[in-house]
Amino acid sequence: MSRRLLAALLLGLLPAAAAQAAEQASPASAFLDTIGVATHLTSAWDTAYSNCANGGGGDDGDCRPNVERIAAALRFAGIHHIRDSLVADYVNQRVRLLAAAVPGLRVDFVVSDDRDGPIAKQLARTAPDAGLVDLIEGPNEPNNPPSHFSYQKRGFPEGARAAMHDLRAAMRGTAFAHTPLVNSALGGGTPADYTNLGNVPEADFGSSHAYIGTSPPRDFVAGLTPSRTIAVGKPVVITETGNCTLTTVATWCGVSEAVQAKYALMILADAFRLGVRRTYLYELVDEQPDPEQTDDERHFGLFHHDWTPKPVAVALHNLNRELHADDGRTCAGRLGYSLPDTKSVLLRRADGVFVIMAWIEAALWNPANRTEVAVPPHEVALTLAAGHESSRVRVVDPLTDTSVAAGPPRGGALRIVLPDHPVLIEVGEPGCK
Repeated sequence: MSRRLLAALLLGLLPAAAAQAAEQASPASAFLDTIGVATHLTSAWDTAYSNCANGGGGDDGDCRPNVERIAAALRFAGIHHIRDSLVADYVNQRVRLLAAAVPGLRVDFVVSDDRDGPIAKQLARTAPDAGLVDLIEGPNEPNNPPSHFSYQKRGFPEGARAAMHDLRAAMRGTAFAHTPLVNSALGGGTPADYTNLGNVPEADFGSSHAYIGTSPPRDFVAGLTPSRTIAVGKPVVITETGNCTLTTVATWCGVSEAVQAKYALMILADAFRLGVRRTYLYELVDEQPDPEQTDDERHFGLFHHDWTPKPVAVALHNLNRELHADDGRTCAGRLGYSLPDTKSVLLRRADGVFVIMAWIEAALWNPANRTEVAVPPHEVALTLAAGHESSRVRVVDPLTDTSVAAGPPRGGALRIVLPDHPVLIEVGEPGCK
């Protein structure tokens, strides 16, 4: 949305609608804590993650400049959770360097199958860094034929079930004894894959590779349902999701950089609304250049190969800045509001300001001709419950970094024009009440 369009966001009087019963706000910090990103610190070759002397192995001091670039990207996007495989000493060293440069960094440690050594040895190698690990995950995409998954000479699904059983057993009595265990994520899983794997009781979390292709994230509910069948009654972690930005050829994932940003905001908001505990966007950076513009795997990054940010990274930077108002307090609280015909999530910043993340979920990409779909602004009426009807209201667009300060509505509803992606509607002044 252009600055002119956002500036046209109108305050006016509409027929008042009854505000909903007061809803408990979630801490804004809790929403930010659900955001993660996949990385490939395991790379020992010429990629944006590595590009190190001596192939990145052995003396990892050769990789220090690249670690600094990775840390700078994470800090810029405001992301403190990464997902990666810790398959060698040099990878653990990179994680330690990153943690020193990114305060609060935590890792979803994806355990490999036994081609990278026995599970117990993988855990033992990482145990000195256990304080940096907040999730342990079973082997990635064991059902995916290109991965040639093998555990104790067994493939999918028998080997996958055995790996999770042995992983839980190996964690007992170690530094990871109380670390939550995430089920192996299935790659492009068919209903038969989920049925064949069945419920894995050792898992504390189900997992999903919730890719949406070029469609909006409104299909998340259906997409998450299979993942609940392999960890029955458990919460879900989305361990991969996102879009690539290759649009010169037809591809299942390709959208423009602008649409990638808009869909990412929808994905994160939708996942939080559905109770997903963490959502890892795939991935941090375009690993390698693609001058022929033909390889979709080289276009999933939040950053280009040269570490310049795509619009999605800028949007996350702005989102984090707006929600991270940390003054040392945690404000609980409830807000009654009505915002018909929209999706919304109610948050409260640490400074006491309520934030309604609101959006209209529309298809923004035409895969047939590989062009953006123009979605006209959508007018909605915001009604605030008694006690808040005179509150200060400000609308912030994290994509364009623009905002409008609106006066309080009097005797009616506040008229707001929503763009084609989530915005933040801030209600009230700083202070816990």
